[in-house]
Amino acid sequence: MLTLSSVFGGGKVGTKQTSAAVTPYIEYCQATQEADNVLILQKGDAYKFIDVKKNRFDGDLGRIPISFRKDAGVYRELGDQEVQQIEDEKFAL
Repeated sequence: MLTLSSVFGGGKVGTKQTSAAVTPYIEYCQATQEADNVLILQKGDAYKFIDVKKNRFDGDLGRIPISFRKDAGVYRELGDQEVQQIEDEKFAL
């Protein structure tokens, strides 16, 4: 599973003018630091889900189970009963 620390931005190399000289610097930034929301599409054992890792607006975090409808070409949210049914079928002994 991916976490917030799994998502990084790139490093930036440049030069900085100081009073007497030009000095090189390396600036690293984390892509998630500036983001208002971080959503990660994850694949679990039984189904895919959207993992809300950061939500700056109202703070709600969590997982949204989803399935893909090939006929319509869209993802849709799975209901609690659908999730339970998928898990029962996947993990039935």
